This record gives sequence, structure tokens and C-alpha cells, in this order.
Amino acid sequence: RCLILNALAEIASDEEWPAYNEQVLKLAEKHVASQEDPALKTFYLKHLGAAYNNKGILFDNQGDLQKGLEYYRKSLKICEEIKDRSGIAYALNNIGFIYRKQGDIPNALEFYHKSLKIREELKDNEGIETSLNNIGAINFHVGDLPKALEYYQKSLKISEEIRNRSGIATAYNNMGRVYSLMAEAKTHPDSLASQKRLFE
Repeated sequence: RCLILNALAEIASDEEWPAYNEQVLKLAEKHVASQEDPALKTFYLKHLGAAYNNKGILFDNQGDLQKGLEYYRKSLKICEEIKDRSGIAYALNNIGFIYRKQGDIPNALEFYHKSLKIREELKDNEGIETSLNNIGAINFHVGDLPKALEYYQKSLKISEEIRNRSGIATAYNNMGRVYSLMAEAKTHPDSLASQKRLFE
């Protein structure tokens, strides 16, 4: 049932998928509490961690960042308990995204880098690509353009290696924004200083 409900949530509309996720969450919670078989308990814990993460995404999208952070942390705790390193990396990335939205740049970078490290160890190229873009975006918004360009170029390299055309396009677009701002900064130095102050 968990597998079927997850599959339904993946293909459901934005309005429908939270209901499927809630069913997974309740089903997993019920079986985690009563399950004595270690393998089955791990199975349900993995689904519970994923359901918490999805609930975090829901609150995040609704603008309730504190609730989003709460559920991402619940997901992280479960993933750490069952040593689901891919799940840990995903939760760390999402926590970083909340801190980024809150303007807490040091914490956002810390969690993005933790996520990147695990993804590199797992050789999860799509995850690496996402983490590099996220770190590049933070550096872009705080005005560290050379550092932003460095991470966008790394992301482009990964995208090209795995032939992710969407990722390649995103990387080129991001690099274009950096070069555009660099050119503007040469002509109007105050514009870059103003942008940096917005995020300090």
C-alpha cells in the first residue's frame, strides 16, 4: 500500500498528492509502532521519512517555513536512524533551502555543503548538480560572482557528463546572469555593492 500510494502521489495533481502522502504517513506510523521485524520496520521508517519530507515541501510551498523546517528535520532524523544516506542528503538540501529563504546564508551554505559531500560520496550526479546550483545561487545573490561562476561551471560539467539537457540549459542561463552582472559591475560599480548589502 505504501508503494502504491507513493506512486499515486507522484502522478497526482498538485491538489491531490498531499492526500496520498498523508495516507502513507499514517500507514507508516502505524506499522513502525507495531512492527517487530527489523527489515519491515526499516521499510516503513523509510516511507515515513519520505512522507515527512513531502509534508515539509507542502508547508514550504505554502510559505510556512517553520513547519517546513520541522518536517524536514523529522525526515532527517529518521534517515539518519536507518542510515539512508540518499535521504539524508535530500533532507539536508531542503533544510538549506529553508535557511536560504529565511536569509540565513551561513546555515544555508552549511547544509548545502553537507548535502553535496554525501551526494559526491554516493556518486549521485543529479543530486550533485542540484547542490552545485544551489551553492552557486547563494553566492550569486550575496554578490560573490567569481564563486557563483565556479559552482555554475561545475554544475555544467556534471550536466554535460550525464547528458542532462535541462541541466545544461539551466547552467548556461545561470552563467549568463553572472556574466551580465559582471559586465554591469564594471560599468556601474555601485550596483553590485547595493546587491550585496541586500543580503548582508
